[in-house]
Amino acid sequence: MASWDDLPEHVRYFKLLQYKSAIELEMKGIKFRRSVAQHVRDTLGLKGNREKLIEQLKAKANDILEGRKTRGDDYTEYKEAIND
Repeated sequence: MASWDDLPEHVRYFKLLQYKSAIELEMKGIKFRRSVAQHVRDTLGLKGNREKLIEQLKAKANDILEGRKTRGDDYTEYKEAIND
């Protein structure tokens, strides 16, 4: 499997959205085979409880969007997705 930095930007953004949504479901009581929060900590090297992980994921996603903004790409539909 490719490392995080080797993935295309749009794939990294989508994965961040998936992780955020999965952690929110986990907080509501949905059980997964392995804790999504622990997977995110291991994969991305983040630290903290689930709430802090969500904030860090949002920050990483917003960093990707800011990079798109500085290049002049349209990013408005993506901005709404991460902040839901």
